[in-house]
Amino acid sequence: MTMNALPEQHLGNKAINGVRSLSELGSVTPSGAKIAPDISESELALWQDLIQQRSGHYFSQSRHRFLRQRLWERMCLLGINNYYDYYKFIVFNPKGAAEWLALQEQMLNTETSFFRHDPSFRALNEYVLPRLCSAKQKQQNKVITMWSAGCSTGQEAYSLAMTFFEAKAALPQCLDKGGWGDGRLKISASDICSRAIDKAKSGRYKAHELRFLSPYYLKQYMDVIEENGNTVYQVKKQIRSAVQYGYLHLHELENYWIQGQDIIFCQNVLIYFEQASRLDIVSRLCQCLNPGGYLFLGPAEIVGLDLDNIQLIRLKDVLVYQRKQ
Repeated sequence: MTMNALPEQHLGNKAINGVRSLSELGSVTPSGAKIAPDISESELALWQDLIQQRSGHYFSQSRHRFLRQRLWERMCLLGINNYYDYYKFIVFNPKGAAEWLALQEQMLNTETSFFRHDPSFRALNEYVLPRLCSAKQKQQNKVITMWSAGCSTGQEAYSLAMTFFEAKAALPQCLDKGGWGDGRLKISASDICSRAIDKAKSGRYKAHELRFLSPYYLKQYMDVIEENGNTVYQVKKQIRSAVQYGYLHLHELENYWIQGQDIIFCQNVLIYFEQASRLDIVSRLCQCLNPGGYLFLGPAEIVGLDLDNIQLIRLKDVLVYQRKQ
């Protein structure tokens, strides 16, 4: 699977039209930013249309306050006093493209954890992988492909790899030869947040980010290293080497050539889209699956899915579909 790289932005150091230098701002939330002022209905409509047009993300009424606060935080950094001027800055100013990327990342929730939805990973280990490995054996094809769509800072992708290697030990009849780097597992992981992708590639996490990881997994799959005088944990190289990261926006899935996936995880991502867009994205994801492949979604993220080529696999507390053979 080939993913387009996020283009680098070359930013100048001078203020433009009285706005502070973007190269000095980055995407840091200002610690002194106050509660956002009210936004008019016309301003809100402008922002909702712009965001949905560019990213597909839909902010329902329950998330208007969140949107307003994120806009205000960036405005404070830039020294812009009203929402309409900030809108014009992003749309018309030469620096607007770079600022849009910073705003987009700030509107995302990159909070995640290893094995975040435990029932899904149990289903992967106990139901999906045994059946998938059996089918691969019959096909004399021992390569398994997975995709973490919306990987954030990488914990989901690495959790998939860990689950595979645990299953590999329990299924010697299918995966009996080769070691860690035998190329039998290929995981693609994508996100729209460049900062999250950079962190994911490093595979480095602080102790609090591993709070849900069992002592067994810590010992088996993590190295303890020193970083800037602090103790951090890094995913072992053999696990990291199984994962390829790249920039990809699900709203623009038709612009990417992706196929041949045995397993796709797309959880806690569709919540950013309205129902019609969710159905369209899921339909496209299903087309990326191999026949017999599995699509894991977040429980309750999709309603009314009715596609001819997939079937719901009824497992407790898990939302998983299989592409028909």
